Amino acid sequence: MRPNGSPVSRKFFGMRRDLIRGDSLFALLVCVVVSVFLINLVVSVINSRHFQKEIEESAGLQSLKALGHTLSCTAEALLGANEPSTLRRVVSEAGLENNLTRCSVTLPGGEIVADSDPGRISVFTVPATWEGQGSDYSEVVTNNTIILSFPLKIPGRGNATLSLSAPVSTEANMGLNAPTTQLALACLALAIILLVYRNG
Repeated sequence: MRPNGSPVSRKFFGMRRDLIRGDSLFALLVCVVVSVFLINLVVSVINSRHFQKEIEESAGLQSLKALGHTLSCTAEALLGANEPSTLRRVVSEAGLENNLTRCSVTLPGGEIVADSDPGRISVFTVPATWEGQGSDYSEVVTNNTIILSFPLKIPGRGNATLSLSAPVSTEANMGLNAPTTQLALACLALAIILLVYRNG
């Protein structure tokens, strides 16, 4: 029903229109502010994930390098003393204790002398000497896996290669929990504000 033409009625409905217009502007302002906050939070989550991943890769690489240097010295000494059984035990224990996906010592011809997986060992009696050059040092980070190769030099016998691979730590993924929770809470807050406004 349309209001009558009295001044009081016109003034009342004019005030009502102003209030509705003010509520709409307030709701729009709330949506804009919360949307900007959500966008900034999403960008922060992405940047944080990338930064944490780089830190984890760097820390994992340094840790695996240190392990590789220690194992390479040990492998050279054990091969020089003709102790392949001891070398295999050391390699196996290193793989288990350090969560390695691969830890192996190979000769230039590809024969596997020691491996964290005993089923991969292809030569059980190491020859007195052998020919060929071992691999140069290399490091590769791919598909969340760090792969390192260390050259081994055994005086009077030959060269070999120590290969290590390990997954990048998953702590970077765990770092997403806090920002993701904040994002979920912000979305919930926006939903509650809109619900209160519609029912107000």
